[in-house]
Amino acid sequence: MPASSLTTFASKPAPTFGPCPLLILLLLHHTQAGREAAVLLLLIWLLILILGAPLNHAGRTQALERG
Repeated sequence: MPASSLTTFASKPAPTFGPCPLLILLLLHHTQAGREAAVLLLLIWLLILILGAPLNHAGRTQALERG
């Protein structure tokens, strides 16, 4: 990968997540099974965010060091 690509990648802001998980929660909140599914989806979403953040940061730091 060319150095300019790494610099461009490293300078881009981290991706943000829109209201999609909240929308899912609102749609599924009407029944007990829906609430359980919504809580499970929310926990999975939070786990993905928590586990992905250090990897994203390390990749950006590494790209900046190489660039």
